[in-house]
Amino acid sequence: MHSTNALRISRQRLEQARVTRPDDVQLLTQLLVVLEELDDYAQLQQLLAQAIGRWPRDCSLLMFRARIDTYLGNFLEAKAAYQDILKYEPGHIGAFCSMVMQGHGDDVGGLSRVEMRLAAGDITTTERNNLGYAHARLLEQAERFDEAFATLRQANTTRAAAGGMNIAAKQRGSRAVLGDINAATLERCSGRGNASQRPVFIVGMPRSGTTLIEQILAAHPDVHAAGERLFWGGVLGGLVQSAPHRTGSMIEAIDSLHTHVWENAGNDYLNSMKDIDRDSLRITDKLPANFALLPLIRLIFPRARIIHIRRDPLATIASCIRTPFSDPALAFTVEDWARFYGMYQALMERWRPLLGEQLLELDYEDLVSDLPTQAHRLIHFLGLDWNDACLHPHLNPRAVRTASVQQVRREVHTGAVSAWRCYEEQLEAIRPYVEESRDWVLSPGGGDE
Repeated sequence: MHSTNALRISRQRLEQARVTRPDDVQLLTQLLVVLEELDDYAQLQQLLAQAIGRWPRDCSLLMFRARIDTYLGNFLEAKAAYQDILKYEPGHIGAFCSMVMQGHGDDVGGLSRVEMRLAAGDITTTERNNLGYAHARLLEQAERFDEAFATLRQANTTRAAAGGMNIAAKQRGSRAVLGDINAATLERCSGRGNASQRPVFIVGMPRSGTTLIEQILAAHPDVHAAGERLFWGGVLGGLVQSAPHRTGSMIEAIDSLHTHVWENAGNDYLNSMKDIDRDSLRITDKLPANFALLPLIRLIFPRARIIHIRRDPLATIASCIRTPFSDPALAFTVEDWARFYGMYQALMERWRPLLGEQLLELDYEDLVSDLPTQAHRLIHFLGLDWNDACLHPHLNPRAVRTASVQQVRREVHTGAVSAWRCYEEQLEAIRPYVEESRDWVLSPGGGDE
């Protein structure tokens, strides 16, 4: 993710270039991508409408439009765009799979059609993998759950083999971090961070309810939802690289850089957020993977609020393996998803006592079964006055760019709480991987095998 200032410069240059090259579709597409990153959906939609009016059969533009309409909750418009694509290019696998994943499988031929496409020899590995997820979704609808799970297993294995994360390396890294960070270390380095209460960090496993939490908070007039901000990885990586050679704690090595190291990191973060929103009392950062960085975030922002949402392990894993994430960092085999969950459990178990009252934890199951109580807890935790709009998060028109976009456009419901039980036997078989991973990461030994 580029800085907002860099994106604005790119936008200006692209707009200037289009004056002399108005027929350059590639240039237009680059501008559309920049507008998307800037969250300027009004200008983006206007340009898209003009472009599609000029090039109505350009499937790339139509796919772009469908994706933006999906983010904005305009699902009927997205469906119409996919249908146009399939009218002009009947073999377009991206549009076909999107129709299936959005619940319109019968409109594009259902199981027989997807199986015919899978039998073809003229598709790429990526296309075959996307078709696998679509195939599994249709098998679920036909209540052929054993076949659906086997299909999902293969799809996840294929994605992981194409460049997914090394779960063993992540486990070793987490174990080493736990050996590096403790209450005494945090105490020695605390007291020099940024005192702002503006940031709100929402963390948890993918598919655990983080988007729903953000949508509830975004409904409040004093909260701006900034989505998933890719900030800390680069900043903290830079601090680690700048720190002197160390034999002790990584945190203490960073702390030794200079007196204001933690405060400056907070200042940089807040300045980046000013480009997004300057006025709201609270601004959310909903990157689930920030759960791994919470002690560092505590040092940088000792007064920021941290919200952790938990969900039943097997329900979470089921949702993860059913989702074709675009992020290669979320590409695991079924067993490695279980190991990843165990690693996450281990980290949160160790961080919990270090964060104290700075941390609020909610259970997804409680949130969807009793929204009023849990929403009041959230708003009180943020130190804000109550607003009834927080009871209707599905009415918030903001763009949602996560895999939960369809779910958060509906009224909060309990339908997903037990949906995983159609795979209960298969998921129970991998539960030991959760427990083994958690226990291994928590065990002494640093990064040892």
